Amino acid sequence: MNLLKDSFETLKKPTMLVKRKDKADLTEAVKNFAIGGAIGGLIGGVLSAFFQFIMSVLSGNVVGAFFQLLLTPIFMIVFAIILAPIGNLIMNGLYYLVAKALGGKATYAQQTYLVSIPSIVGLAISVILSAVPFIGSFILAPLFGLYLLYITVVVIRDVHQLEIVKAAAAVILPIIAISFVVMVLAAILAVLFASLLGGLFVGGAAAGMYGN
Repeated sequence: MNLLKDSFETLKKPTMLVKRKDKADLTEAVKNFAIGGAIGGLIGGVLSAFFQFIMSVLSGNVVGAFFQLLLTPIFMIVFAIILAPIGNLIMNGLYYLVAKALGGKATYAQQTYLVSIPSIVGLAISVILSAVPFIGSFILAPLFGLYLLYITVVVIRDVHQLEIVKAAAAVILPIIAISFVVMVLAAILAVLFASLLGGLFVGGAAAGMYGN
């Protein structure tokens, strides 16, 4: 309970996080991300399983409904426990590289540990907001996501002793870079897929002509 309380308090007041930099531990950071992922996975799994359960019951698949109700939360918890630490460690690595290039003074462990503390409750809140009908996924969760990015900026500013503009750049630049890479890969895949479909269409048309 103390861990959740600390996470919630730092979520409300991120400037207090820098006081804990001397207690930084990368292992603890991984544990925090995993706990946050587990809580978020549990909440998301239960909500998802509930909706799947209702749909399965309405369609007459009662046995399948109970299996979904049991297994969906378990799968989501397992995946979240694995993916949350990996994703956050990678992103913090990118933030760290940019922050150091801009004159940052903290270690990777210090930065990542401080970011991990508010993420425990933050991940759970994100999942809950996403489940709000109509406005959750499109308004509430993205807005809260921006607040979590703000907390990361505050942590990087304080722990690396950077100006707020440089701290913001350390967070925004990696996100822009990743977004650009994803868009380029998506464009390449789209072109390859279109070429494949075009080849199949031309091949099919040619085969039809020769067949006639």
